[in-house]
Amino acid sequence: PGAPGAAVAPGTPGASGAGTAGATKIPIPGFSSLYFNDSQDAGQAAATFSLTFDVGATNLSAAALGVLDRASAAARQGRVVSLTLLAPDAEKLEPGQRSRLLDQRIASLVLALAGRGVPAGAVSVSWRPSTTESTVYRELPGLQLIARIRLMR
Repeated sequence: PGAPGAAVAPGTPGASGAGTAGATKIPIPGFSSLYFNDSQDAGQAAATFSLTFDVGATNLSAAALGVLDRASAAARQGRVVSLTLLAPDAEKLEPGQRSRLLDQRIASLVLALAGRGVPAGAVSVSWRPSTTESTVYRELPGLQLIARIRLMR
């Protein structure tokens, strides 16, 4: 997906909204303080981490929690953190089912971050597939992109 700093339309996998100036915040149903943020970064360097969920799992594995420890530490230090959420490409669900599973995964992630000192208000979804989209976005061999999350304090 898009190169850092490249202009990418919101709703595409490379879209990286998270800046607060001029951001259009679109509420995500069921999450009172979690928003889809369609603005672009203002050139701010971000710490980037990838988290992989097991097929059908809503909770993070022990290895992914270790990565989340490092990501939350960077966020608590005031850095902008970009989280790429991945799942095995063997996970093939119909769009509505995939969207519901992703909602549960994001909720699990927000709770895990809160337990590490990153408040829900610092979490925004910068990209996720629409609820009707069936496209699988291959990110790495054997893995598909399921969402991009941004942490800003």
